[in-house]
Amino acid sequence: MNRAGNRMVRVRRNALFLRRMHYHLKVMRGGYLAGAAAVPALSAVLAMRAGSFGLAVPAPDLQKAVMVLAMPLFAALVFPLFAAEELEERVMRLLYACPIPAAVIMLEKIAVCLMLLAAGIGLSAAVANGDGWWPLMRAALPASLFIGSVSAAASLIGRHMLVGLGTGVGYWIVELITRGRWTGPLHLFHPIWPKEGMDGGANALALSSAAGTLFCFTIMMVVWGKRWLARI
Repeated sequence: MNRAGNRMVRVRRNALFLRRMHYHLKVMRGGYLAGAAAVPALSAVLAMRAGSFGLAVPAPDLQKAVMVLAMPLFAALVFPLFAAEELEERVMRLLYACPIPAAVIMLEKIAVCLMLLAAGIGLSAAVANGDGWWPLMRAALPASLFIGSVSAAASLIGRHMLVGLGTGVGYWIVELITRGRWTGPLHLFHPIWPKEGMDGGANALALSSAAGTLFCFTIMMVVWGKRWLARI
């Protein structure tokens, strides 16, 4: 009887987890997400056909250049979707009434976005270069993670998806113009416009570490907001 009861508890927990993941995807789906999905699709086509279009990109690997330039925009479109609503009072009160910790819910949302980002970059790289997809994904992923974390944090602070989108795209534009003149190790486009004296591995590690820190910051903001609501 005890074994059967434990089995039922596990089944209920798994069912609840799947329902929450379905809810996270349901919140994100729609015309906006479909527009975001067009970025990796167009990137894959451009990476395959860029030579025939006569594009001149200052990089030895044209496919890598297209991926590194385009995929941060995909991240800037995807990540603000999960964070913008989380400090609205209505949503926070629901989180307060929910028995699941707010940090767990935010981790699930980030996990969904990371899966979408990895799928978008991976599929685009595979379509662009079936045999050499991993170098393309490895080059584009760190910058995309960082822009995604910046966009998520900004949308959470600004309480609107467009705030995060504008911040992420704005950082991307500044990097495109300055070529990392002011951002140091957080230069987005080091794989295609390398900075003198900077190692590629150190650049990728710096971007990934900064992204992890900003994701932790977004989680803590929601946790602090929940505690603040509990006191009023």
